[in-house]
Amino acid sequence: MIAADDSKGVIRRVFMARHGERLDHVDREWTAKAALPCDPPLTDRGRRQARELGIFLRRAGNVRIILSSPFARTLETAHCVAEELQLPVYVEHGASEWLNASWFGEHRPKLVPPAQWKERLPLLDLETHQSVVFPSYPEDTKQLIARCRETIQSIVKKYPEGDLLVVGHGISVELMAKGLCGPDSKVKWVGYCAVCECVLEDSNGDSGMESNRDPFSAGAWRLVRNADSSFLTEPEDPRRIRYI
Repeated sequence: MIAADDSKGVIRRVFMARHGERLDHVDREWTAKAALPCDPPLTDRGRRQARELGIFLRRAGNVRIILSSPFARTLETAHCVAEELQLPVYVEHGASEWLNASWFGEHRPKLVPPAQWKERLPLLDLETHQSVVFPSYPEDTKQLIARCRETIQSIVKKYPEGDLLVVGHGISVELMAKGLCGPDSKVKWVGYCAVCECVLEDSNGDSGMESNRDPFSAGAWRLVRNADSSFLTEPEDPRRIRYI
């Protein structure tokens, strides 16, 4: 049964969260010596942020599905959340970082294969879910926007019951939120482990928030939590937030 809040008409939530603090943003020498310089892991602080994200989500919703971008920093973040919620983690390529040639060069960034994560991340489930979108490389801005919109709308259609969590990157979280709640939604810059929450309200619900009619139901998606990191004890300095 789908969790509902009859007083507000809310019948469903989709949470989108950025990964925790990444190592190459702290250790400027890491990239030069890394075997996979495009795939940095989390710092210790990033893992603490991810655990606090899990605690927050346990209290804030009824998450039944966790999906993660295939990058190391997102998989680690999602797994910390999954340990708190006792759920598997599915890999979703559509939630990936912007595959921008000016960031990554001539070739698609090389990542740690998800199968190699299984020993360290035992809740990673590589069989149950097949990615709804596989991004092309390289992507321009229009392709990125379209990819994020298709990803989040396809995920919502594929998993029609319960609350969802998608762990992505600053830009993909921002654009997935807009892809669900409408392109005019004013999404703030998304810091480490910050959360955007979209709720599906029935046709009579009117919260006054940014909204977009859901193509799969009679309701509208509304952005009710906007890049929120208030639950973190060590949030990213908002003056220093960057997406790459």
